[in-house]
Amino acid sequence: MSDSSAGGGSLDLDFDQSDCSLSGTWQASFADASFDGSGTLTGSVDGGDLTISLLTEAPGSCDYRATGSLQGTAEIAGSYSTFGTSCSRSGTFDVLSQATPTAQPTATADATPTAEPTASASPTPTP
Repeated sequence: MSDSSAGGGSLDLDFDQSDCSLSGTWQASFADASFDGSGTLTGSVDGGDLTISLLTEAPGSCDYRATGSLQGTAEIAGSYSTFGTSCSRSGTFDVLSQATPTAQPTATADATPTAEPTASASPTPTP
């Protein structure tokens, strides 16, 4: 991530998705630890677009609003800005998924139709 005040840093997002809603936690780290932050994450997904609020745990710290979009299946890129009376930071982020995909077992059946035996009878006249 690149922050207007703190410079380059790292951003860790850990969230779950339920339908179109996101919830989880976040942590940002910079060379100058006074800019570090962490807290809760809430947001929503609309197609490939995300809107996220990053709320801090520390009193007096700035909260963030971020918008981003999916870049393929394992990357989210976007921008953020702070909100609050004494906050004026902004920046960009690019987050890569660290999740390990798990294989889902599938079952298939290949049924070949078989011929059913048929019977026919012809009446035989009696003398």
